[in-house]
Amino acid sequence: MDVAKIRKKLKEIAGKKPVEEPLREEGKEVPQSADTKTEVMHEAETPMQAVQYEIPVVHEPPAAEAGTNTDTGEEREMEVLAFKVADEEYAVTTSEIQEIIRYQNITLVPRSPKYLKGVTSIRGKILPVIDLKERLGLRHSNTGKEKIIILKTSKEPIGTLVGSVIDVVRFHRAELMQPPPTLSEKEKGLIDGVVRIKDRFISVLNVGELIK
Repeated sequence: MDVAKIRKKLKEIAGKKPVEEPLREEGKEVPQSADTKTEVMHEAETPMQAVQYEIPVVHEPPAAEAGTNTDTGEEREMEVLAFKVADEEYAVTTSEIQEIIRYQNITLVPRSPKYLKGVTSIRGKILPVIDLKERLGLRHSNTGKEKIIILKTSKEPIGTLVGSVIDVVRFHRAELMQPPPTLSEKEKGLIDGVVRIKDRFISVLNVGELIK
């Protein structure tokens, strides 16, 4: 068979061979006829079903209103001035202290309670002075280095006679423990709580009850 006949035979075979659909390779788009493209386009235009997602609800506290105090770390911290009365260590918060002065002449007041030491003059103003040793019912005397701590009150300032002033102590309010159960109800009313600082136990006084 000559070359011309072979070529003619191959063309006839090629004309009878069915067209195979090209294999779809992943990531590649298969060439499509106009009819196929139209069909795909109609499928794409079919609206998708809505998918619902469960969103977790976060419960948040309401925002603080203007002028409302929030419970910050600073508000939970206490700062007190520690001092000695007889052989015991007590304290009052620094926010309740107006000033500290040296011991000075105190004039007795007739028919006054025993714990009222008397009155003294500070910059021309009369200042009543309470003897904390007597107010707390302590027996031992002070060391002779007495100071007068002037406390702020809703009315007039009042002085409290204490032993030596020690230092300023800071701690968290959560560290404040209940007063010992051995104290009487009256004594418990004078003490807000007890805090332990290393090997020291400091009784924090309730100034409001103390000056009644």
